[in-house]
Amino acid sequence: MAKKPIVMERSSNKLDPIAIQEVQKQLGVQFPNLLLECIKNNNGGRPARTDFILQHGKKKESGLAAFLSFDLKDKDVNIVAYYEDPPEYFPEGLIAFGSTGGSSMICFDYRNGKDNLNPPIVYWDSGIEENQGISYLADNFDDFMDMLYEPEDKYW
Repeated sequence: MAKKPIVMERSSNKLDPIAIQEVQKQLGVQFPNLLLECIKNNNGGRPARTDFILQHGKKKESGLAAFLSFDLKDKDVNIVAYYEDPPEYFPEGLIAFGSTGGSSMICFDYRNGKDNLNPPIVYWDSGIEENQGISYLADNFDDFMDMLYEPEDKYW
C-alpha cells in the first residue's frame, strides 16, 4: 500500500470493472491493486504528483503525463492497443501503463514472467535502441507512486 495519499486529476471517465477485467485478460496479467484503484474512477487521468528523478546516464527529471486508458474504445491511447502495436525498439516483456507526454513510457517490467502480481517499474526511453533505453524506477507500483512529487511549475 502506498504511504502517501493519491490525488488523481484530469480523468476522462469512470470505468466499468468488466472493462478492467477484459484488459487484464487480453494482456495475460493481474495488475497491482493500487493501479486498479487509481484508474477505476479516473480512467486516462494522472496523479497530482507527477514528477520523478530518472537515473539514466545522468540525473534528470521526468514526469507522468497520464495513465494509458483501460477503455478499449479509446483506440489510439488504450493500454492494449499500445501493447499489441508497440513503437519501434519497444522491449518485449514490458507493458506500458503511463505516458511521459512525449514518446517515452513508464512500464511494468514482466521480462521475468507475467506471474508477478507487483512487478518492477521501469522507464523506457524511446530515443534509445532496444533494451538500452530501460531505466529502473521502483521495486513495484506502490513504491513508484510514493516516489512521485509535485512539480514546482505545472507545465501541462
